Amino acid sequence: MLDDNKELLNKLFHKHATSAALSMIGVQACLMINSILAGKFFSGEGLAVMSVVSPIYSIYAAIGALTGIGGAIITAHSLGRDDKNSANENFSCALFVCIIISIFVSIFGLTFQDQFLNLLGSSEKTFAMSKLYSETYLIGGVFTALFYMPYHFLKLTGHLKALILIFLLMAITNGIFDYLFCVKMKMSMNGIALGTISASMITVLIGMLILFRDFKVVKLNNLNCIRQLFRFGTPSALNQFFNFARFVLMNNLLLMVAGHTGLVIFSVVKVIENLSTIILSGISQATSAFVGVFFEEKDNVSIRRIERQAHLISFELILILIVSVCLWSNDICNLFGIKDLYEKISVIDAIKIFSLSLMPSIVCMILSSYYQSTKFIRLANLITAMRGFILLFIPAYLLAPKYGVNMIWYSFTIAAIGTLIILAIVLMINRKENQSTILKLDLKSEKSGSYRSFSVKSSVEEISEAIKGIEEYCENNNFTDKETMLVKLSMEEMMISIKDHCFKKSNETMDARIYSDEESIVLRIRSGGKLFNPIAYYQHMEDNDPLKFALTDALGISMISKSAKEVHYKSTFGINNLTIVLDRS
Repeated sequence: MLDDNKELLNKLFHKHATSAALSMIGVQACLMINSILAGKFFSGEGLAVMSVVSPIYSIYAAIGALTGIGGAIITAHSLGRDDKNSANENFSCALFVCIIISIFVSIFGLTFQDQFLNLLGSSEKTFAMSKLYSETYLIGGVFTALFYMPYHFLKLTGHLKALILIFLLMAITNGIFDYLFCVKMKMSMNGIALGTISASMITVLIGMLILFRDFKVVKLNNLNCIRQLFRFGTPSALNQFFNFARFVLMNNLLLMVAGHTGLVIFSVVKVIENLSTIILSGISQATSAFVGVFFEEKDNVSIRRIERQAHLISFELILILIVSVCLWSNDICNLFGIKDLYEKISVIDAIKIFSLSLMPSIVCMILSSYYQSTKFIRLANLITAMRGFILLFIPAYLLAPKYGVNMIWYSFTIAAIGTLIILAIVLMINRKENQSTILKLDLKSEKSGSYRSFSVKSSVEEISEAIKGIEEYCENNNFTDKETMLVKLSMEEMMISIKDHCFKKSNETMDARIYSDEESIVLRIRSGGKLFNPIAYYQHMEDNDPLKFALTDALGISMISKSAKEVHYKSTFGINNLTIVLDRS
């Protein structure tokens, strides 16, 4: 009676993994196109400039991550309780904060531009070109930060096709504008910056026009949304700032060890790194959306399955990338317009050595995403700090001055492998009884608990049949009469409410799961469609309009919301995930 056809999960996972990867291609393609055309149009000097000014992108990306991710999360919370006014206010808050901080950064950067370029490692040979590029980029940097708004909010609202199209369009228009400004209009490096800003401006315009169908810009009446914005957006913003610091330190080390050639090499290496980011970000973004929910449900089987798939798919794709880099390294140099024999040999050595780090880096990045999704934040931060900073720069600064620039590229592999070794030691030391070593899963619940996963069509008849199966599960697992009544009544009301609020058609599917052991009962409902949280919706109604609430069929929802030990609602990529934990004691 309770059948799990996995239709919803499989469909959503593949759809969101694909959309995340394709939209990421658009973002990263702009950076790659800029580096390729800089090498073609301006030779080694152009590539060196790209290495010097790339940290500027990370600054605006940090602002975009802060407001895009933080804003999408707090807006999802509002939409989940069907509070459209609050959603509009949170959206407006993210938009205003993004614009204000970006303008401040641009003014500050333009005021102290010369000092800023010296900090980034600009040499006398590239200073003039770097100043032209950075000046244009700083003037229009607000659009780089703003395109993260549609990038994250379109995922939130489920406009996945629009998300893919506008970011692939951004890559195409970026290449066209770069060529137009640099070749036809004979502009210098600022032509590439102007091309990027123009493409970002078009992306922002189209993306915001789509978002304005769902949201309105309103006056901020409650400044608490700013605090919530920073609370949820700061971790991602710090990660981007981390990239900024890494670029600055790497540029200065390369200048010290290899001079101008070092910056040329680094520009090409970053393109290979960006290609690997497309693969890993698409997969990790899709898996993290579900892993966090599975972890709350104590669904260890699904967690292992999805993590295994993520690693296998990543290994296959990265292996293709590594083989391609090794086979066509000379063609890659030609693509970037690198003709100097010494520079070409150095670049070929660098990208081949760097590619060795990609396999262990896969494990680091997927595990970091996993630990962040499952609230083991310290482990996620440990991986990021060790792989991205500490274990990268200690061997690089110690070995490169003595053994040459290639030791910098070997340091990426040392950092990735060293991070995994340190992580393994930490996990072994801190392993708890009845907890798996790597994924830190609750083995006690897996051994002693019982669960049933099932899929339900969005019709009253299907829901009524599912309730009969839930009653049978309760009887087989020794639920008390009170527990049986509470679970049956609340699950029926929540699924009917989701049917009424989320779906326009009756053939849509929602997934449900019941888990129980001696200590707790965990209920989960997952659905697509409109963002909606039945618990928050009826709580909001009960608090603000008791008479209207009294006329609804929500007794079970009211009872379970008051007796629940924990209620978790998460909306990621437009997917509703509601988990309720009941304490049986």
